[in-house]
Amino acid sequence: MPETTVLIVRVVLGVAVCVDFFLRWYFGRHRPRAGDPGGATDAPKRSLSAAMMVLAGALYYLSLLVYAVWPRALAFAQLGVLPVVSVIGMLLLAGGLLLVAWSHRALGASFSGGVAPVAGQPLVTHGPYARVRHPLYLAHVVMAAGVALSTANLVHAGVWVVSVAVLIPRGRMEDRALGEAHGEAWREYAAHTGLLWPRWR
Repeated sequence: MPETTVLIVRVVLGVAVCVDFFLRWYFGRHRPRAGDPGGATDAPKRSLSAAMMVLAGALYYLSLLVYAVWPRALAFAQLGVLPVVSVIGMLLLAGGLLLVAWSHRALGASFSGGVAPVAGQPLVTHGPYARVRHPLYLAHVVMAAGVALSTANLVHAGVWVVSVAVLIPRGRMEDRALGEAHGEAWREYAAHTGLLWPRWR
């Protein structure tokens, strides 16, 4: 990859990390105070899911920061691609960040950092949730794909695979908890939405 493209990608990744953390801080600070998480999800499975989420997140941010600061550390896994591939990756990364902001805005006080939904909060079915049940997870998958394409690095491709492998079962676990909390309303909603990908038919 040309040095100019590498420099641009490094700058974009650094900005993306700052924007990502700003969004987390902003929506965390301005989110209305909600009740405690509810649901009856099995505690051991919930703990394992949380540990896997932490691991996937750590791999994502660590690999991203390493490339942004010292790309030669990942040179052993570098692929040679056309600059247009990096441009597509950066566009995906930007789209993922926009989806994060849109999803948090739609969730409001219904956001839960765990698997179980927040007790007493309504089922969110508007915004990106009208098509996808877990758009925040989709945003992370899109962002990880954007990083992999923009850097053209096999390490980041592996991080994308780990993200998908962790988020799909995590989403299914949340589906079960939401089904227990919202009953028939959830079943009707789930019938026409996708787990991570929109269900168009």
